[in-house]
Amino acid sequence: MKNPKIVIAIALALGLISAGMVYRYAARLDEKAPEPVTTTVVVASRAIPPRSRVERDALRVMEVPIEHVHPDSLRNVEDVAGRITRGEILPGEQVLEGRLYDQDERPGMSFIIPEGKRAVTIAVNEVLGVAGFINTGDFVDVLGTFDGGVAGEDMTTTVLQHVQVLAVAQQMERTGDEKPKVTTTVTLAVTPKEAEKVTFAEERGRLRLALRPAEAPARVVSLAPVTAEEVIGRSIKQGTVVVQSDPQPKPRWSVEVIRGTNKEEVNLY
Repeated sequence: MKNPKIVIAIALALGLISAGMVYRYAARLDEKAPEPVTTTVVVASRAIPPRSRVERDALRVMEVPIEHVHPDSLRNVEDVAGRITRGEILPGEQVLEGRLYDQDERPGMSFIIPEGKRAVTIAVNEVLGVAGFINTGDFVDVLGTFDGGVAGEDMTTTVLQHVQVLAVAQQMERTGDEKPKVTTTVTLAVTPKEAEKVTFAEERGRLRLALRPAEAPARVVSLAPVTAEEVIGRSIKQGTVVVQSDPQPKPRWSVEVIRGTNKEEVNLY
């Protein structure tokens, strides 16, 4: 039979060992997990449609674990605001460089039209377009010459003043056996009312562009139409042609006078 003191000693030793292991295990459970490494990225706070300008209030900055950050993501709101989206960006989605057009890149004409304006295109030739010296960003006046229907009543008037040129395009046209001809179109930024004026003027008259100085003030002056009489100093209206017909013979009055067996016709005048 074993010594009871030895058994008690062994039991106490095992109990102490078990208590130590439980304590160490509990201490490990109380230890906090290590903080993940994070970084800031720009995300959409609401849905941003495709081909639209990104407003600042549609963006926010969010902390994201570094392992969840897309390599193409943007980190600064200033790098995103004002740019145009290539496709839709969903709420909470990281804003990626590849989903945006460059700062100076525009997907179409509609993004360069000033607010409140419309783009209207007119056709001009080399002379009417100031011999090809008109470029995008210039300002021009639009002059129109209209047929009055009667000689001397034709007139030239300034239809629009200080109009911005949005684009100038040239293309080569060939008709039949003729030599190729370069045709030029100029796209102007006009108000809706000015769009009506220039459209009417192009349909009913002949247009010419006058290039304005680059650094001149945007002054609009009141101008009266110019007529042929003002240009040459005298009227050239057609004279009235009077066609004279042969005079009609006056009516003659007469009476017949009978004297016995004789008859006589007497004219009164």
